[in-house]
Amino acid sequence: MDIKKIAYEKYKLDWMLKHGYTLANLMNELDSMQEENEDTVSQLFIDWEYGFGFGSEIWVCFDEFIDNEYQDKGYMKQLLNWEEYEKYEENCMSRIDNIVNFAKKREEEKITKEQELLRQSEECKIQIRALRSRISELIDVGNACLVNGIKLTGQAWGGHEGYDTHQFITNSWSHLVGFVQSGKSAIFELGINAGGACGSYDFRTNGIEIYDVHESTKEKVEPSLYHMKHFLERFDTFESEFYKYVDGLTK
Repeated sequence: MDIKKIAYEKYKLDWMLKHGYTLANLMNELDSMQEENEDTVSQLFIDWEYGFGFGSEIWVCFDEFIDNEYQDKGYMKQLLNWEEYEKYEENCMSRIDNIVNFAKKREEEKITKEQELLRQSEECKIQIRALRSRISELIDVGNACLVNGIKLTGQAWGGHEGYDTHQFITNSWSHLVGFVQSGKSAIFELGINAGGACGSYDFRTNGIEIYDVHESTKEKVEPSLYHMKHFLERFDTFESEFYKYVDGLTK
């Protein structure tokens, strides 16, 4: 039972009655057309429905009916018999169930994604904390450089600044993994300064504590997965380039 087609056919009859037309009026329309061509009655009806109507007045098309009248349960209850209406409700419930299931699946996927991001974040924290001894040694060597006048910054603000220009203090234009220093203070952490299009939160870690900090308010928040991955990807390069620089000056 195609309840949509049944409902549409009944709707067309209902439309005629409500607009003052009867089956006799319809047959008269078809008779007038048949005098001029030899098509079957079925073809005549199709031509009449889509091209003429009752003086250009006609019921809505199937798709429009489904989007409007078919959604009106009160009207459909009047239009259909008990068995048909029961089928209609099943059809409507099927659509509602699909919507509910879709929303449920979307929420489950969202939760799964959040759980996966949390898992990745915890894994990154574990990997960073595994670097604790290496981070501590880097901080000790960095502070020894400061005490003994070994420069850890590059050329000047802006432009290209990298390990090749001896820029080992992280800054907000190169976004390097490097030492965190404010003014002439000692080094206590490694990090990544963001700034500009890279956002307002900087990354910090001493191998134990791991966090993001707002560059202006200094509010500490959970570290972003992006920052932690970025740090892990570039830590080895920072370490090797820094020691190569120091060894090149002192050996």
